[in-house]
Amino acid sequence: MAEEAIYDILKNGTHVAPLVGDRIYPLVANMATYGGSVFDPYIVFSRESQQDRQYSQVGIAPLNIGTFNTTAVADSYFGGTKLIADAIRLDLGYKSGTFAGVVLQRTELIDEFDSYVQTVGGGERYHFARTLIWKIAFQEAVS
Repeated sequence: MAEEAIYDILKNGTHVAPLVGDRIYPLVANMATYGGSVFDPYIVFSRESQQDRQYSQVGIAPLNIGTFNTTAVADSYFGGTKLIADAIRLDLGYKSGTFAGVVLQRTELIDEFDSYVQTVGGGERYHFARTLIWKIAFQEAVS
């Protein structure tokens, strides 16, 4: 559920959208499937973990807390990966409200690190990557 909200926020974000357009993918960016180029900057997001559901006196409370990653990938560091990561921080940081039908209570950046991504097909290439790790509290529908 929270993944849909992350996608919605980034896709419509005033800072992210001009840099990557709709090149925002869950788990992996398969350029052959999505029709992109290995030269295009993009974002990949994923769920890292989720804490047990919170309990109340009447049973399971609808609040979940999860850890999610967003990774900015580009050919250049300063004008690409770092710029996109800063845009993600601005659009996703300390967010609350309803996005794609999911109620987010709060998003909080808890860590980030740099790495690289290797692409194959059409020549092996390395791209800069910065992963931002988020703690997100969100409500889940309880039936």
